[in-house]
Amino acid sequence: MFTRQTSGPHGSRRGQLPVFLLGCFAVVQCEAVVEIGGAWHQNHDTQSHAGEHARRALVRRASHESTRQNESMRIREVESAEVEVHSAGVHRHAPSDQILSITNVAAGGLQLPIGNALQFLMNALVFAEASGKKGVMVGGKMKDALSTLLDFGDGVIDLEDGHQNSSTVFASCGDLTGASFESCGVPLKLRRAVALRYLTPRLKPKGCVRDEASAPRLAIHLRSNEWCCDNPMYVQPPCAMYDGILKHGDSGGSFKNARVYGDLFARAAAFPDFRIYKTDPSNKDHPPWSNPCMKDLLQRSQKPEVGGANITASGGELTEDICDLISAHNVVLAASTFTSNLVLLNPRKPRLFVPLPGMDFPFELFRFFNRVEGIQNMGPKDSQTVERFMDELREVFPGSVGYQLHTNYLKKAKRAAAGEMLARDNFLAEYGWRQIPQ
Repeated sequence: MFTRQTSGPHGSRRGQLPVFLLGCFAVVQCEAVVEIGGAWHQNHDTQSHAGEHARRALVRRASHESTRQNESMRIREVESAEVEVHSAGVHRHAPSDQILSITNVAAGGLQLPIGNALQFLMNALVFAEASGKKGVMVGGKMKDALSTLLDFGDGVIDLEDGHQNSSTVFASCGDLTGASFESCGVPLKLRRAVALRYLTPRLKPKGCVRDEASAPRLAIHLRSNEWCCDNPMYVQPPCAMYDGILKHGDSGGSFKNARVYGDLFARAAAFPDFRIYKTDPSNKDHPPWSNPCMKDLLQRSQKPEVGGANITASGGELTEDICDLISAHNVVLAASTFTSNLVLLNPRKPRLFVPLPGMDFPFELFRFFNRVEGIQNMGPKDSQTVERFMDELREVFPGSVGYQLHTNYLKKAKRAAAGEMLARDNFLAEYGWRQIPQ
């Protein structure tokens, strides 16, 4: 356990930064039956953007407690422990004004924004169900971003009847323009039920959800912080955290086997012959901010530092990696929307290892499904809101464990390329983390 640190607020420059990784920010436009105002302007300056987030957060905070207290009464009971996975197909000829259309993901780069696209699509499905709509049409760049993962058929996801709900909790889920990343803070149990009801049956290829015997025992997802030295929102966990999970995360014992799934930049740092830039085979360079933990963990395979675990790397084929991450029994999440959304598609109940926002340090509300109270550019409201998030997560994914990283580590790693290697063999003594539950 560590002592809470105090520090001033930090500004975010999200609108001024390049976007090009799995789980990166996406701008989504919504058309048809719902009139949605506003748009995300990428030339917002830091002060106005941070001020607007602070204003919204203060308004939300005033009503948040009463909203949470009434959720159980105002939101109809959703599927419990086992959710039936099936696909409805009863509204194929619904009038166009009963179909919500979601089309555009304004994000570019070498990798698709699958995590954000999934989360916005789930928001649309949640909102459409509660509004009594008959379907959600997926097209344009949104469909392109998710077509590797999901089969959309003719583009319309038909919705089941019987889920209409007038609770104001659902109102913000209709803001899919990207203007508000603080939208759709519905309970995780409901969000997962919607994912299993409409998205899991559409997974491709067939058999994407592996049987229990062939599913990975432990999957570790690594993301690179391409906003190193500028934006604090996606500071990644230290390589030392994976040591602790490998040695003690299997019900107190060590994992025998683990597979690491890295983005393009982590793979380039680990494998000298890997080419990020396929159009320029002679370019072997990888950015200095590439996550070094894949290379580091592969070098530690079967050593005492990782409890003797045999550590391998995935083949890097996107669809296969996605299916592995959806199916794994245990998943170590990156600071990313990619795996946090993929695990919602698993009809079983994997155990998750989750990097949590540090106190007095900026965090991305969207990445925690808007279930952690706080001001984005300042940090969580208090330690209790982080604990409540983990309590809720553990109701959906029993046995999951959170790791709240020390503010001092986050500050240094934010500024340092390959900061994940800080205090590599002395991390607990120098920084430590708060494990939830203890």
